[in-house]
Amino acid sequence: MSAEPIAQSEPPLRERYVQAWARWLARSVDALLILGVAFGVWYGIGVYWGLGVEFGLTHSENLDWLLTPSVQTVLVETFVFVVLMLIVEPFFIGIAGATPGKWLLGIRVTRADGRNLGYGGAFMRTLLVIALGLGFYVPFLSFLTMVVQFAIVQNGKPATWDEILGSKVEHRVRPSLVWLATLASVIGVRIAMQWDRISERFG
Repeated sequence: MSAEPIAQSEPPLRERYVQAWARWLARSVDALLILGVAFGVWYGIGVYWGLGVEFGLTHSENLDWLLTPSVQTVLVETFVFVVLMLIVEPFFIGIAGATPGKWLLGIRVTRADGRNLGYGGAFMRTLLVIALGLGFYVPFLSFLTMVVQFAIVQNGKPATWDEILGSKVEHRVRPSLVWLATLASVIGVRIAMQWDRISERFG
């Protein structure tokens, strides 16, 4: 038997709080999945570039700027992540109403009448999320927009992008074990990704 959706009209404070954190955790899961795709893209670029060097079509020094940590490399990596997000997230939300992270945390996004957004509608939603909820990943601006949108959802109101598009977000209760396992997985993967830096600092 599936859990009943939590009503969106003025839910109790505790449920609003849970919903806000569920959306944050779901996006964290999706971000890690997109990062995995991004790593695959960079690996493909590396293989392609390696073949180019081997056959004398280019020089290995031409890629040094991308391998050396700098503002430029961060901008390129962020750009690739955003492009992948604009491709992957609308695909899942437009067709199924939920990304893997949203499905895991019991979240579904639809039109007001309950139909799926379709790729076009989901694309516009993701674009608005990047602009109004993630601040285009600009430091401080990103933090500020996330805090503002978190507060809006916690107060029982639709996030700004859902208000603009008229989309509806449904929440279903998930067991505490799902929450704990998801949170532990996100933290564990994040630590693993930064392990080299952590080892250098404390090792």
